[in-house]
Amino acid sequence: MNDGLKPYSHNGTNSHQNTAKSGVSCSRKRIRVYGIVQGVGFRPFVYRHAHQHHLSGWVCNDAKGVVIEIEGDITQVDSFVSSLIECSPPQSRVERIDTEEIAPESTCDFQILESNRSEGNDSICETSISPDLAFCDDCLREMLDPSDRRFRYPFINCTNCGPRFSIVCGIPYDRPYTTMARFEMCADCRREYEDPLDRRYHAQPIACPVCGPRVWLSHSDGRELECSDPVLHCAALLRDGKIAAIKGLGGFHLACDATSETSVRLLRERKHRPRRPLAVMASDLEAIRQLAEIGKEEEDLLSGVERPIVLLKKREDSPLADGVAPGLDEMGVMLPYTPLHVLLCQHAEIPLVMTSGNLSDEPLCIENDEALERLKGIADVFLMHDRDIARPCDDSVMRMWRGQAQFIRRSRGYAPTELRLPEVLKEEGNKAGEDRSISILAVGGDLKNTCCLTKRDIAVPSQHLGDLELVVSQEHAERSRRDLATLLAVHPNVIVSDRHPGYVSKRLADEAERELGPPPGMSEEIVRIEVQHHHAHLAACLAEHGRDEPAFGLTWDGTGYGDDGAIWGGETLLGDLAGYQRVGCLESIPLVGGDRAVKETWRVGLAWLQKAFSSDYEALSAKFFKVVPNERLQMVDEALKRGIQSVPCCSMGRLFDAVASLAGIADYAGYEGEAAIGLEQAAKRSNPVQPYEITLGGCGDVLQWELGSLITDIVNDRLAQRSPYEIARAFHETLVRYACESISYLTERWGKHPVALSGGCFQNRLLLDGLVTSLEGEGYEVLVHRKIPCNDGGIAFGQAAIAFRRLRDQKTADQDKG
Repeated sequence: MNDGLKPYSHNGTNSHQNTAKSGVSCSRKRIRVYGIVQGVGFRPFVYRHAHQHHLSGWVCNDAKGVVIEIEGDITQVDSFVSSLIECSPPQSRVERIDTEEIAPESTCDFQILESNRSEGNDSICETSISPDLAFCDDCLREMLDPSDRRFRYPFINCTNCGPRFSIVCGIPYDRPYTTMARFEMCADCRREYEDPLDRRYHAQPIACPVCGPRVWLSHSDGRELECSDPVLHCAALLRDGKIAAIKGLGGFHLACDATSETSVRLLRERKHRPRRPLAVMASDLEAIRQLAEIGKEEEDLLSGVERPIVLLKKREDSPLADGVAPGLDEMGVMLPYTPLHVLLCQHAEIPLVMTSGNLSDEPLCIENDEALERLKGIADVFLMHDRDIARPCDDSVMRMWRGQAQFIRRSRGYAPTELRLPEVLKEEGNKAGEDRSISILAVGGDLKNTCCLTKRDIAVPSQHLGDLELVVSQEHAERSRRDLATLLAVHPNVIVSDRHPGYVSKRLADEAERELGPPPGMSEEIVRIEVQHHHAHLAACLAEHGRDEPAFGLTWDGTGYGDDGAIWGGETLLGDLAGYQRVGCLESIPLVGGDRAVKETWRVGLAWLQKAFSSDYEALSAKFFKVVPNERLQMVDEALKRGIQSVPCCSMGRLFDAVASLAGIADYAGYEGEAAIGLEQAAKRSNPVQPYEITLGGCGDVLQWELGSLITDIVNDRLAQRSPYEIARAFHETLVRYACESISYLTERWGKHPVALSGGCFQNRLLLDGLVTSLEGEGYEVLVHRKIPCNDGGIAFGQAAIAFRRLRDQKTADQDKG
């Protein structure tokens, strides 16, 4: 199996002595370890433990993970196998261990063999790809040590830290299959790389100032700016108010002084990002404490190896410019996660805006020439390096809720970590986990797009890919889908998309089907499956909890194509991974202008005014929507009267928009969800108040929220000059009260089930807190998202789980017929 591979062996005092000669009972096992076990120091860990247990044999990487043959005293062999899980390296994740007893070979040493790339070529690649990791304490200490040969070297790393996903080009994770391949190691780096007892043994990005990547500073025209220390000079320019494009781990950032209103405003103007909040990087936890309120849980999340952006409550005396997160009481903050960031923050001595290096809604820039071209109108200077980035990977965004982390965006540091599909999908005697015939590509939705691939019963969600409105973003999503499939050595034979006939993601699924064709050696056509948007939300929440049982799904978001052709988004579903039925919804209104209404929220407010105040609404509209040009009001008014250019909509997201507009909080949204966020911010400024009234009605098996009285009361409160903060708070209290009453009513009809909360509306902390507290108080088990976002970033995972279940059910049915 390993002929021709170069071994590293050790025959020192701890080496194994031939147990056969000593009469000790001898055992030899072949062991396969699956999971995140490459690029995390797993082989040197195995090497050390083999010698600690006085065992012989070898270890190597292959396309499936890590394979070990170990021989020696049977008790020591068993102890060694146990240590593979109990004592594994901190950044590894052992998913499964398979052991097989084989014939002893009476070997006398233990070897680390070079990776076996050919093993597993005919099967699905089963090794997991490690996410990118922030620098470790050891590397940080060395980088700041003037006597160390890597003093101030911005690419220092070891097996416990550094780039992984952003540089890997193939499996197994070895230097020739990374973007570091072109950097030939110097003698010192080579010695560390080849020593199993060194912290940098097979650290694939290993480098130093002699042999590794370099950093430089460029003018916006690409000319290199001559200076003795590019990082120091860049920091000085940032302090002087300049905007810098900085090449990081998964792409470029745009940076400026976060305390300067002028610099922040200039960045927003150039980037075409007028109001969406900007992330901030601060040098350390103490610096963050000057900006925001932070507890121990937030500290741990901020300083973990993943280093996400974390949403924190702003301090009232924060020195940050108001333009960083206008109108919000929370801000996104992160710590440096690369050595380059550490040096930059150290010299800048100010918090820095660190936002994605792109024009608004475009993909992240990852190449130097690309950045110079696409960001030349934004950045004054470019801090670049020559370590290539294999794929863009935005920063992850998270928050703490009830002692646990929740994703707003799942990307760098977490992607492409695998998620297991529910164990209940496995059948006795024919487990889905052993079935190689199903490989699924789920393409997600059009907003906050991710894709998801499955291999056996493992789902691998991609990094955040962004919205698909622009052609360049669509091309980026297609490349990312191909890239992930190549890395996983997966040829999908099932493609899943949203049911919406007009979704870009559905068209991309069509193109993927044409491109892929039947899997090699198979005659079957690719299976296409369409999944209803809100069923995918429910399934995503169930599957991440390992569940596949009936549950009530409150799936509240902005847009989803309904079974009746209307825009859904205020749904209560009763379903599992196999199917669903709609058992609750909001009353619908005509939505004029489609997607335009998402940005012009007054359109939804006007529609509700017309429905609730049929004869008086024109006078009210003139009074309520003074900022809207009269001709536009008349145009939408005419469309509503004639019933044209509109589609029925029963979306909770659009209800939030309508209430925000009618309460005088927001008639326009500069970015998706801004009006709803403004409504939540307003509600937080009020003490609890009495909820409004809603009638629960409907017909047949669907319970409908009839909202006329709610709208009437909100309008009358506005006319009576009630505080918009109290109106907003009363609206939130109303949603909590009637959601609980609805679940109670549905329980009488359908029985008691867990309640799953999914959809972008549950990013609203006030709503989530109130609803979970009330439902749990009524004795319901409530499932909320932890491993993937509740917004559309989790749709692809839900699509994959549904498709997997359907195909397994179909296979079982076919077998029963046979």
